[in-house]
Amino acid sequence: MASFNYKEVEQKLQKLKEITNPEEIGYRLLSAFGTSDTYINRYKSGKGNFAKNGGILLKKGLAFQAVPTLMLTETLEAMKTDDDITKQKARLLVVSDGKTVLGYDPKFDESYENSIEKLWLDFHFFTPLSPGSDKNIIIKENPADVKAAEKMAKLHNEIRRYNEYASDADLHDLNVFMTRLLFCFFAEDTGIFEQGIFTDFIRNYTLDDGSNLSEALDEAFNVMDEPLRVGKTRMFAQFPYVNGGLFHSRISIPKMGMRARRILLECSELNWGDINPDIFGSMMQAVVTPELRGGLGMHYTSVPNIMKVIQPLFLDELEEAFITASDSPKKLDALLIRISKIKFFDPACGSGNFLIITYKELRRLEIRIWLRIAELTGLRILPFTNISISQFYGIEIDSFAHELAMLSLWLAEHQMNAEFTRKFSEVKIDALPLKNIVTIVQGNACRVDWNEVCPHTADEEVYVFGNPPYLGARLQSELQKEDIAFALSDIKGFNNLDYISIWFYLGAKYIEKSNAKYAFVSTNSICQGEQVGILWHPIFDLGLEINFAHLSFKWTNNAKYNAGVTCVVIGVSTISKNKKRLYSENKVEIVDVINAYLTKGSNTIVKARSKSISKFPVLSFGSMPNDGGALLLDRYEKDELLNAHPEASVFIKKFLGSQEFIRGEERYCLWIEDANQQLANSIEPIVKRIDKVYNSRVESKRKPTQALAQFPYRFGEIRYKPTDAIIIPRVSSERREYIPIGFLDKNIVVSDSAFALYDAEMWLFGILTSKIHNAWVRAVGGRLKTDMRYSASLCYNTFPFPKLSEAKKKEIEALAEEVLMVRENHTEKTLAEMYDPDKMPQDLREAHHTLDLAVDSCYPSAPFASDEERLEVLFKMYEKM
Repeated sequence: MASFNYKEVEQKLQKLKEITNPEEIGYRLLSAFGTSDTYINRYKSGKGNFAKNGGILLKKGLAFQAVPTLMLTETLEAMKTDDDITKQKARLLVVSDGKTVLGYDPKFDESYENSIEKLWLDFHFFTPLSPGSDKNIIIKENPADVKAAEKMAKLHNEIRRYNEYASDADLHDLNVFMTRLLFCFFAEDTGIFEQGIFTDFIRNYTLDDGSNLSEALDEAFNVMDEPLRVGKTRMFAQFPYVNGGLFHSRISIPKMGMRARRILLECSELNWGDINPDIFGSMMQAVVTPELRGGLGMHYTSVPNIMKVIQPLFLDELEEAFITASDSPKKLDALLIRISKIKFFDPACGSGNFLIITYKELRRLEIRIWLRIAELTGLRILPFTNISISQFYGIEIDSFAHELAMLSLWLAEHQMNAEFTRKFSEVKIDALPLKNIVTIVQGNACRVDWNEVCPHTADEEVYVFGNPPYLGARLQSELQKEDIAFALSDIKGFNNLDYISIWFYLGAKYIEKSNAKYAFVSTNSICQGEQVGILWHPIFDLGLEINFAHLSFKWTNNAKYNAGVTCVVIGVSTISKNKKRLYSENKVEIVDVINAYLTKGSNTIVKARSKSISKFPVLSFGSMPNDGGALLLDRYEKDELLNAHPEASVFIKKFLGSQEFIRGEERYCLWIEDANQQLANSIEPIVKRIDKVYNSRVESKRKPTQALAQFPYRFGEIRYKPTDAIIIPRVSSERREYIPIGFLDKNIVVSDSAFALYDAEMWLFGILTSKIHNAWVRAVGGRLKTDMRYSASLCYNTFPFPKLSEAKKKEIEALAEEVLMVRENHTEKTLAEMYDPDKMPQDLREAHHTLDLAVDSCYPSAPFASDEERLEVLFKMYEKM
């Protein structure tokens, strides 16, 4: 994924034509792709710039020279073998005379040429200049998909170079044009057209310089929408009537020349019959969408992941129905009729991955049913397909993805018709004319009435599914926030929900009081923390339940650089007495209830509390300085102050937040009580720091902060007590088996980036650091990205724990002390290293395990074989308490 905003890049590159000094162009390119002005000024002064004779030479970055027009090619060729450039491993070589830019990418052996004026229309070549971005290498994909996408990307670049697309309507025309080309290449390689007809048309009837290419393609496309061939010359009349709406609209065909014609002919040399519509559509979407260009192949949903959704939603049940009916031609015939009437609906369909895989699986099941009927009856009737692409519905906001979804369904239909004919040779299915697709609409699924797109009665069999966009509440654009307000306005607290919540709630309203069901892929955050109560209460109130779920797994694909997002799959239906299924990597568990935390047992939703349900002491945030940094010291500043003023030691305390505690970083603070304020005012460096605090607070725009300026020597929020304390980090890596929790002495101030429990007792430390408490936190706590986020109101105050005898307290206390003592054996390691699951010392692991057994034994049904068993007991106890 590109790490830049492509709109900002376009705007900056459009201004290149205003530059009068060609030597500035290299720096403007760097600026456009995210290099800060500070670094650009450094390069201009020679720092980090290894160019010896002017220009730019950055290590693993840009090599740029400004040269006269006649020297462009010669200079670029010389740069390819230049020793200094080779030594610095320059990523891109670029030359310019102020009007033209030539470039060379040594990593991919790719050349580039464009005018300065039109560079903004085709800038993918320069993406390696953006920190963290590069052109992606696709591996483990079908070579046909990859090569076809790369060729079409090349053609798209060429078209954008010579055509300006200033409006959405212009871009729509380009998208439709690309879609038509894709169909023609596929059609001539798969028997829809005569073999090679489209390629021969381009080769034989267009000029070598491409000057009549646009006109010829325009006429050919128009003919494919006309059922009659009267008055058409042979060069156009040879194309069949296609229909289906693909060639119906009249669009503006882009200007093209010799290079575009050559690329089209190169495209025709590929075997388009080998492409996979389910994958290729997403790859083509990446071709024309600048945000996705960084990784062709990264943005489709892989077949195994799609199957995690559609198998438990409907495929498994259809397979069972097939097995049950396998000895009865009458029942098999009824199953054929049933699957011909089911509706399938993806309200965030993208380029159609889910719909296409579903269509293919359904057609394959249909073939197996017909084969079984043939075995039982001798095939007294000629097999036919009764599954139609009109059973497949979708909503997609992106214009090109919408076009691709329809195209991909046509391609998939043709491929499956061919597979049907291979099984039943006497059956012939006409590929043309295409069936018009009106069931996939372009629109915003957050605002469109789903019942208008896919109308259904209460008794109809409808399955809704997909992989909608995620986006946490703090990552949404203004438009997305408006979508949430529009779709979820009747949910209290909707502004704290992830964007994907829209699909879960609208899906619930769509299927209520009907036989329809839905299942979506989601990040696991909607089943954690405060979002659970906000989202799932309204869904359950509609008479719905979770009927299956795939527990957290990494959502990846086969691209070399894939994003491992932690996901779940959640299936929802009307309440029934049927058993529910919980899927994990290695097993399927049959349960009575799946709650909103995706665990079995009680369907209770945990609500935030202000006091501990188990009567534990109060847990609060640590102390907040609100000081503009003036009351805090690093190790060097602390030593410098004490060397000059030893008497200042009375004011210095260690200062620990989550990061300092886990990573072993040293930080200190000035802790000045009212009683010793006079002594503090006698130490000049402390007085200067107090003055800074005063100024920082007075200048604040917040009135409560301004009021704190009366006491500039004190922390803004004081919760520290001179007692033993338990520190709990507010955020901890999800990889850790245990949240690193600490037991501190009275001279350490806990910062507000962590929780602090003062007057702490060792037995409570043992309970909080146990596996059963960690399991509760994972289930009911929130997430920051994928990291666990601890909460006093949701994790600590809601944690159900039985009453303890004094003997049990002492047992847990002794084992908790053992954990701390074992940590002391590894003082060379930070807590981050100690609690790394791959590097955790064995003696520490064993000490925790012994403590876990003791804490678990406080609960009924112990010992526990898994966290799932622990959570089942915890939810039951929470409901009672």
